[in-house]
Amino acid sequence: MENNFKDPSFSISALADEIKISEVYFRKLFKAKYHMTPSEYITSLRLQNAKKLMRYPFLTLEECAQQSGFSSLQYFCRVFKKEFGISPGKYRR
Repeated sequence: MENNFKDPSFSISALADEIKISEVYFRKLFKAKYHMTPSEYITSLRLQNAKKLMRYPFLTLEECAQQSGFSSLQYFCRVFKKEFGISPGKYRR
């Protein structure tokens, strides 16, 4: 997951196929061990990466979102605000 979270097309089903277990079983094992769903974990990785990239003023918010694996700026902004309680623009300032 750490190697592929930046790819917007990365999927849990592809990962489960790669390790030769069912997606349902993978999700169950993951949640039991980490107390969050695989999707929540991937979103967390993406948000942390975006926060690091936002330190660079020459990158736009859209570039930070794309380089972190978010499919659109709008989705990134919505998820960021839900997680941190502040918009990415305000966080950056």
